[in-house]
Amino acid sequence: MSPLEETLARVSIEDVWQALGLPGEPKKSMKSPLRDDKQDSFSVFGNHWKDFGANEWGDQLDLVCKALNIDLPAASRWLLERFGGQPMQPLVRKEKTVSKPVGKPSIPPLQFGDYRDVETLQRARKLPMNVSICCLRKRGLLGFLTHEGHRCWAWTDSSKRSCQLRTIDGTPLSGVKAKTLLGSDAAWPVGISDVGDRPIVLLCEGPADCLAASAAAWAQGRWADVGPVAMLGASQSISNDALPLFKGKTVRIFRDSDPPGIQAARRWAKQLRPFAGAIDVWTSDEAGEDLTDWLLRVWGQTDDPENPLPEAIVPELNSEPRNEDSGAAQNSTSNL
Repeated sequence: MSPLEETLARVSIEDVWQALGLPGEPKKSMKSPLRDDKQDSFSVFGNHWKDFGANEWGDQLDLVCKALNIDLPAASRWLLERFGGQPMQPLVRKEKTVSKPVGKPSIPPLQFGDYRDVETLQRARKLPMNVSICCLRKRGLLGFLTHEGHRCWAWTDSSKRSCQLRTIDGTPLSGVKAKTLLGSDAAWPVGISDVGDRPIVLLCEGPADCLAASAAAWAQGRWADVGPVAMLGASQSISNDALPLFKGKTVRIFRDSDPPGIQAARRWAKQLRPFAGAIDVWTSDEAGEDLTDWLLRVWGQTDDPENPLPEAIVPELNSEPRNEDSGAAQNSTSNL
């Protein structure tokens, strides 16, 4: 028996779970620790697991790969370093058969939508103006469609590696507020494929905050400078092959003011440091608020020229990151 085989036979999935620092305890029915999961779609049985929502499954080694976003050789070294044995090449594993290749979802044709779609979405998201929706439509990041009898808006980019749907009126879709299409690469930062030569990336936890960030960028007169990008859940790490697309960019991470959001911002900033030209983190001064909540509280829902945006949401180029307390960008190198 090889050292890796011996380690896999000796170490339980509970041991690996604890070493990875995954939330909760592994059990037969639970929320996925690997993505933003609103239903009990994750199951652990023996030394195996299955994520029914993402159509993924495996053993201890696969869990390490998925949780750390690394390949099998790196995962085998991680296991051996923590649980004994000498690093070696991983076991030869048969490829799993899946219904669709991971990262290549079947995205239905998206529509530009009409005024009713835009107005309904604006009201549901409590945006003071609909210009961000219109701007995002033109860039191809946002589209409309009818799914399971509901009128929805979709967030995707030109890579077509991931797509997430939400209803335009905010009602649940299949019992959840957001549905990521089967086959999507949940670690892909959706929107990064279309940033192009724009110097600033506004990195949000979820597409909904991208609507708010885009509205603020337009109001600030900086829409042409920015590329909104959404991670599909705080549990995700940025896909390794997406990181070079951030090279030289000024990145502002919009952090949700809750424990998962804080951990996510710290993880994303750490990943981006070797690539981005500058990184800072914006967070609300109110616990539990995201950017959309903050914008509604301090700016309101009315497009009033006498009520300007109280804070510059888009960072200045070639400037030092700020370190303030109230709705302010924080220097990721010192505060994360």
